[in-house]
Amino acid sequence: NSPHDLVMAKDGSIWFTVRNGGFIGHVSAKGVVSQYAIAATRAMPEDIAVGPKGNLWFTMSMANKVGVMTPAGKFSEFPVPTANAGLAGIAVASNGMVVFTERRANKIGVLMGGKITEFTVPTKNSEPTDVVFDASGNGWVTLYAGNKIGLLTPQGITEYPLPTPNSKPNQIALGAGGVVYFTNSGTGRLGRIKPNGAIFEFQLAGSGVSGLDV
Repeated sequence: NSPHDLVMAKDGSIWFTVRNGGFIGHVSAKGVVSQYAIAATRAMPEDIAVGPKGNLWFTMSMANKVGVMTPAGKFSEFPVPTANAGLAGIAVASNGMVVFTERRANKIGVLMGGKITEFTVPTKNSEPTDVVFDASGNGWVTLYAGNKIGLLTPQGITEYPLPTPNSKPNQIALGAGGVVYFTNSGTGRLGRIKPNGAIFEFQLAGSGVSGLDV
């Protein structure tokens, strides 16, 4: 069934997406497993995030929609304006704003108040992949093929080139003090970018790195 991404809720339970199965899974703090079928045909749920009210937000790459599920199992769906956008990463800010990445469309989507707005990444074919919010409500995005880290603010998108070619930045997470960490799957390095844009890379053992959490 291809379980793909997971997130921990405030009660300590785990929610996860199952790509080929087309459902959202749940593991309670006591280890009880349950699942909730997504109504969209061939949904292919990808990444998942918990919102401030406990709702579960997730991207659907095949259905080309952003979905939300309440803890009680009620679903709502929001179609993305750009067809075949290649939805991937998703994050939710403390004010409820949802940001998601569109790998094939080279865009970053923002969902607020039921309305989706899309922003085109300046670097062409950059493949925006994962996204995380900082404490100021800005969205940090890995640009996998662009070899950059993007920053989405109300003023637009700023890009920070990585010092090593073909780094293929993939997963991203927020650390202490507003520092953002990301994986470079092409070089086997862990990257760090500070709020001022300064980038440092740590060489890891082995030839590849993917998942990340802080």
